[in-house]
Amino acid sequence: MAARMLVLGGTNFIGRVFVERVLEQTTLEVTLLNRGVTAPDLFKTVPHLKCDRHDFNSCSTQLAGQHWNYLVDFSGHSHAHIENIVTNCRFDHYTYISSSAVELSWPEDQLFSMAQNKLWCEHLIQSACAEVLIFRPGYVVGRHDPTGRFEFRNGRWGWLGTEEPVQPVVEVEFLTNLMLVLILRGQTGIVRGGYARPRVEQRAHPPVSTEPDWAAVSPASTL
Repeated sequence: MAARMLVLGGTNFIGRVFVERVLEQTTLEVTLLNRGVTAPDLFKTVPHLKCDRHDFNSCSTQLAGQHWNYLVDFSGHSHAHIENIVTNCRFDHYTYISSSAVELSWPEDQLFSMAQNKLWCEHLIQSACAEVLIFRPGYVVGRHDPTGRFEFRNGRWGWLGTEEPVQPVVEVEFLTNLMLVLILRGQTGIVRGGYARPRVEQRAHPPVSTEPDWAAVSPASTL
């Protein structure tokens, strides 16, 4: 029997390229779970579970009693997003797509709020799951990018309409290939993409005041 993979998201940019790669290169039984809003006609041969991750009952209806060998999360951005998944199904290995911003942003940076949310999600997943693989990519570039922020010129990626290079940067093809290889290997830990070391070790506080504080994040090992 083929191993089962549940992809949370999977129809936008990184998730889309990843699902394409999984379907082309493996015999995994892939199922997508998302709201059915972004590109709902993609991957018609793959089962789709439609739900809002903010809604516990919706997640429970779709996931209760199910078991997955691999869970790959492209759409987790809040406490509810994580809790409503980990409390409603069983899985062996959880891969979470975070961001380099959790290590490279600072309080005045426009990405800091997002980074704190991502870091809090990392903490929740690591607390709930034994086998966890976290990716912290830099700016991801390549096909299916819906943002239109970047352009490739003179052998480098730059911000559209400027001479400023994109840093840290990682190609979506490289990232998704590495993800699949490490997932199938059962790799755990934190993997950086596009940069080697954090700018600073920052203390993470949950973005919502009702959550408890938690300890400073220690620098991750680069794989």
